[in-house]
Amino acid sequence: MVGDRLDADVEAATRAGLEAVLVLTGGTSAGDAAAAGEPRPLAVEPDLASVVSGGR
Repeated sequence: MVGDRLDADVEAATRAGLEAVLVLTGGTSAGDAAAAGEPRPLAVEPDLASVVSGGR
């Protein structure tokens, strides 16, 4: 699952048994992502285009 919020999207993916990729286009900053506890996303990307193109 791809989402832009740790507290909603990444948590929902984890509860559903899915891996999550966090994009930094919404409510979560790079600093928030780095400081996050569990659940953690599989990857953090700057935007959806980076996810589609295979990341950095």
